[in-house]
Amino acid sequence: MTRPTTTLDTRSPPLPRHHQAYLLLRQRLQALGPDDFLPGENLLATELGVARMTLRRALRRLEEEGRIVRRRGEGTRLRPRGSGGATHGAMDTVAQLLRIGAATKSSILGLEDQAAAGEVAAGLRVLPGTSVRMAAVVRSLGALRVSHLAAYFPDPSKLSGLSARMLAREPLLAITERLCGPVDRVEQRIGAVLADGPLVEALGVDPGEPLMRVVRWFLGGGHVRQFSIAHYRADCFVITTAEEMTDRHAPRSARWQIEMRIADRD
Repeated sequence: MTRPTTTLDTRSPPLPRHHQAYLLLRQRLQALGPDDFLPGENLLATELGVARMTLRRALRRLEEEGRIVRRRGEGTRLRPRGSGGATHGAMDTVAQLLRIGAATKSSILGLEDQAAAGEVAAGLRVLPGTSVRMAAVVRSLGALRVSHLAAYFPDPSKLSGLSARMLAREPLLAITERLCGPVDRVEQRIGAVLADGPLVEALGVDPGEPLMRVVRWFLGGGHVRQFSIAHYRADCFVITTAEEMTDRHAPRSARWQIEMRIADRD
């Protein structure tokens, strides 16, 4: 097996050294085969140019995320494929993301009424300052926090039954339809941002880590039943597309697939 020789950049690194070591180890793991082990701690720390304490902190994070298995006397290797991970796929991106949500555990960060402003007011199609209900949820797979969702509802008077217990147990789409009316259309916009502010703490990531950002409108009867802004850890998700072509090489139909990859990843 060919091993990378990359070491840390010691010239005023923009990221903490333990995080740089973590990123380099993730790159190293991509080159491991199912029967390969990482070098011992002494050799690995020398190769990366870090102290053993720094290396151990990076390895501990990889272990907590379910990427590696460490056993005393045996060494460190990739977690076997299919153990502790989850992969979901379907034709419809919303259905896939809902299935991913069902496979994770929800923790409620907040449930409160607030005055709509900016993107939220525009998303709900209400005037700035209108009172709306906000629910903030973090979803985790094991010890790894994989997504943060802020959902906004336009009419708090309809949401007397909405509780933290309900949010922890039921999909948001089902809650929305029960309390706000049927949903017949879902629109979404997918982009990317860098983690900062509250998202760093909520997802347990370092500042500047890439996140997948999904903005969603749940529509019914010409009204926005719910507007949400979700952030997903980019290192846990893969998006693939496939298109069927006509004889003139023009797209005829398209298919999207979103997969959650934790231990079982490319």
